[in-house]
Amino acid sequence: MLDAMLHHQSQQSQQAALGAPGARSPGPRAVEFRLAAVFPGAVAAKAETLAVGALLDVRGYLASRRQASRSLVLHVTDFSLIDADPHEQDGASPVV
Repeated sequence: MLDAMLHHQSQQSQQAALGAPGARSPGPRAVEFRLAAVFPGAVAAKAETLAVGALLDVRGYLASRRQASRSLVLHVTDFSLIDADPHEQDGASPVV
């Protein structure tokens, strides 16, 4: 099991509420957060070679850190390395 911290940064569009008279879209919203992640088994072995700051496309599921915990951790089931300029990638998650 490999523990990591992911950093997400993207621009997301907010849609006006459907059916609201005179509702306008507020425009793009900057989204940025860090998220604890765990890479289990074979996924951990694949992730061990990653450099800090590598851009990833990550797939997995969110679950409580512990049974009674309210904090979430991303359990990574698969990922792929994104080979691009980080300023051109919208929504990529670098490993930190």
